[in-house]
Amino acid sequence: MNEKAYWYYFLNLGKLYYAGGLDTNYQGERHITYEFVNNNFFAYPFFDRDIAQQIADELGGHLITVKGTFNEFVAQGNRWGKYLEEVRKK
Repeated sequence: MNEKAYWYYFLNLGKLYYAGGLDTNYQGERHITYEFVNNNFFAYPFFDRDIAQQIADELGGHLITVKGTFNEFVAQGNRWGKYLEEVRKK
């Protein structure tokens, strides 16, 4: 049985790929930090193109469109999640 094709997106900035952002409020000021990885294996998979494009516009990056199955999208999300868990343990 063929799986339905899904499109998802990576945000690319030069040789780096978006891996997440943290929105914080410090002393009444909003601060956003972004994290990047050097390959798309651990990159955050955006399902919503508009949100991905908005962040890409803010950072001066561009989107890479990936056509895959839903299972591939979930697997990418799982790899990204495990990466974040490991990074935040340090």
